Amino acid sequence: MDKNSNEIWIFLSHSSADFEKVRLLRNYLEEKSFRPLMFYLKCLDSDEETYNLITREIDVRTRFILCDSENARASEWVKREMDYITSKEPKRSYEIVDLSKPIEELKSQLDTYTNQTNIFISYAKSDKKMCEYICNRLRKYDLNVLCDYEFLDGGSDFADEIKKEIRHAANNGYFIALFTTDYIKSDYCLHEISYAKNIGANIIPIAIEENAYHYLLYTQHILNPKNVINLSTNDRASIADDITDAILKMILPGGTRITHAENFRSGKFNDIDIDESEKQYKILLKEAEDSQNPHALKFIGRCYEYGLGVEKDLRMAVNYYEEYIHAPEINYHVDEVFLVHVKELHEQLYGVVSSKNKQNENLLCRSIKRIFNIR
Repeated sequence: MDKNSNEIWIFLSHSSADFEKVRLLRNYLEEKSFRPLMFYLKCLDSDEETYNLITREIDVRTRFILCDSENARASEWVKREMDYITSKEPKRSYEIVDLSKPIEELKSQLDTYTNQTNIFISYAKSDKKMCEYICNRLRKYDLNVLCDYEFLDGGSDFADEIKKEIRHAANNGYFIALFTTDYIKSDYCLHEISYAKNIGANIIPIAIEENAYHYLLYTQHILNPKNVINLSTNDRASIADDITDAILKMILPGGTRITHAENFRSGKFNDIDIDESEKQYKILLKEAEDSQNPHALKFIGRCYEYGLGVEKDLRMAVNYYEEYIHAPEINYHVDEVFLVHVKELHEQLYGVVSSKNKQNENLLCRSIKRIFNIR
């Protein structure tokens, strides 16, 4: 049961010399209701125009697949696409398929890749409304979420259907258990998690009540306490969002969540969802502020420049941008267009440089000159 596959947009990076075999993979993905893109344009004269178009497509698509071959390794375009996806900060995930393999083996690999985000949510009946909310939010992120209340009618095959869905998530995804006092008291819930454990599912227990957390700590024969996500002290009013955010952070790389947040904001591929975009940007901003990675400074600056998850503040944006530019790990790797943009923001804010801001302006100018070897 795939509720969301038609919303999964995939960029296929490939050499034009491999067009025919890659087309078979594209067709296979389309048959399974995914939306893959093969870029093969002859109408654009400018390399830079083509590159800008390609990078914009990569930015808005939530999956990236490299179709690897000798032709691909010799292709300058494929190299540029891979350099772009691997340089993204925060990181984005991608898949590599070896075109020298038989087509059936490649199809099997694609099945694994596209199904790796299956989630089965196990919950107590009293938490049904909360589970519905969590499912609806998770599905916005290309996740195939399985919950019994949607596909079962309580017939004689109820238990068999549950086991089938748990196996599906166990093969390629996660079994999420929402632990509460009611969950612990439910023989049915404990049977589900016991079955998931026996078939080797990747189990993520989330404690949302203190009693449940202590239960998980002292029942190591059931689950490893180290895997427990403890939200038992969180405000109950926001617990559904907190659970959803914890799952998203655990499953999706930061770069992928940024792609989703930007698509929610702009409406690409989905209806505009400013509320969801803001929720995700606030979380990403907090993660960036806690990060020791200097690339996070640029992301924080962008959030302040455009008001993403925080109130718009150009001065804060410029401060973070300049800190990023001067970071020792970054110094000689700053994009020229970005440097010009920061300089324009600086001029917009301060106009003619006052003595008060002269030192900052000189630092920025010296950095730009050093990076471009200007004497």
